[in-house]
Amino acid sequence: MVIQQLIKMNPALEKDVKDMPPNISDRLLVKKYKKGSLVQQKNTKIEYFGIVVLGEIRLISEFQNGTIKWIENNKSICYVGEVALLAGETHTSVTITAETDCTIAYLPIDSFYYWIGVDNHFLQILVKNVAQKLYFTSYFHGEINYHSSKFTVLKYIQQQTKKHEITEDGMTIEKTRKQISEEIGMSLKTLNRNIAFLKENKIIEIYKGKIHVTKGGYQSFQTALNQYQQQSKNGQMV
Repeated sequence: MVIQQLIKMNPALEKDVKDMPPNISDRLLVKKYKKGSLVQQKNTKIEYFGIVVLGEIRLISEFQNGTIKWIENNKSICYVGEVALLAGETHTSVTITAETDCTIAYLPIDSFYYWIGVDNHFLQILVKNVAQKLYFTSYFHGEINYHSSKFTVLKYIQQQTKKHEITEDGMTIEKTRKQISEEIGMSLKTLNRNIAFLKENKIIEIYKGKIHVTKGGYQSFQTALNQYQQQSKNGQMV
């Protein structure tokens, strides 16, 4: 059976599909994607529900003016199309690309709805997954909408320093400014202006064009973060 082969590829899948009805597991279609390839285009009709068995996917939202907003990256085991399908929608709301080589198992929509109708265990997994997405969105975007752009950039840098320990030589954020602007939902022009300001005030350094935080300067960085946290988007103290 296809499902047993997929579980061998990633044993973590078993808890999701342990109660999948046998009559629909045989309808699974497996596709492989190379890193960087398109998995799903925004505003296209949804025909399948997908389970990312191996790899990592990147979700972005593209707008008519050319702006691209990063939504999130998800690693296996994760899903494709669950938010729209649970909402009863028929078209995709985001574009998805393969951040790494990926293996995705697809199930026709009618089989997906049948599955969650008879398998409360898997339905609970999906509901929790969607709730976590909504929590992240409301928490993070509320911060962006209220605080100043300086705070938003500083907060992003702080998050990166938590992911990668600052050594004696400091820490360089190995992402392009375009990537950062997409991730924090800020225009490239505004991002560059804020980076220049932070550099001029010796809050950060620039190393080969990328943001660099020194171990010795981390205290100044934290002081600036606390300062701008007290300001609203228009620069007024709160």
